[in-house]
Amino acid sequence: VAKSNSFLLATYNTCNLSRQQWDYMSLEANINDIKAIAIQEHKLTSTTSLADDLGGGLMVPWFDPCEVTPRGGKAGGVGWAISKRWERSFQEEDLESSSPFLKWISLTQQRPDGSKYKLYLGSVYVPPQGGRGLTKQEITGQVLRAIKDMVHEPMIIMGDINTDLTTCSTASSQWLDVIRGEFCTVINHVGEWRHKATRIPTGESW
Repeated sequence: VAKSNSFLLATYNTCNLSRQQWDYMSLEANINDIKAIAIQEHKLTSTTSLADDLGGGLMVPWFDPCEVTPRGGKAGGVGWAISKRWERSFQEEDLESSSPFLKWISLTQQRPDGSKYKLYLGSVYVPPQGGRGLTKQEITGQVLRAIKDMVHEPMIIMGDINTDLTTCSTASSQWLDVIRGEFCTVINHVGEWRHKATRIPTGESW
């Protein structure tokens, strides 16, 4: 149960998660006291390669397996990296809207009056070219239906939808119509965050 007034979450499109990335991310999360990180595009069918890493002692991977293409390639994959110290406070959730593109977990919170409730957290990835036999539009439709289904629950969805909501387009209008219609807030559009880039080129760092 989370009793503090605030806690830090993060989101990270790893674009093929490596052991080095996992270690670096885990160390940074530990230093900054980040409780959980929404992970997208990890491209892993198993998390055993992360178990013996330095990061394996700091963060726990709750990943759904990525897609394996007909040619044997790997694509997508969503999940969460959970602080080992906070692992018992989170729960994996298998909801009707759960899918290979949306991974739900929850964190039990405590109100000032002592009553408790679940805060649902979703890690989402909408591939630019679609995936698992679905088009980008079809996957987007799934995620938007999930928002509508969960609108009466406290929730936060983080990730990469491959749509720029700050521009005028059919795709952004589709997202904003649902977001505004269900009284949701685009957190990284609030205040000065609206003018900060959310994508940092990875170059050849990894």
